[in-house]
Amino acid sequence: MGHPQAAGTAGNHHSPKGNLLITMRLNTDFATIGRCIMLLNARQIQRVLGRERIILLAIEDITERKEIENGLEKTRKSIRKN
Repeated sequence: MGHPQAAGTAGNHHSPKGNLLITMRLNTDFATIGRCIMLLNARQIQRVLGRERIILLAIEDITERKEIENGLEKTRKSIRKN
């Protein structure tokens, strides 16, 4: 079984507190579950006690949301043509 193939877009920006935020959207094709669109958000966090820094990573499957958005866009274009 092969590894999933991924393609994506990324963006970096700073939060109001100056922390670097990284956002990345991955379009991935898994052999078992098919195509997925994942949204990854990462933020470096300074721990209150000590000098230790950790990275908070959130992963959200936005496949269904993007499919709905694409369907709505197709409907809007269809309505504008008529």
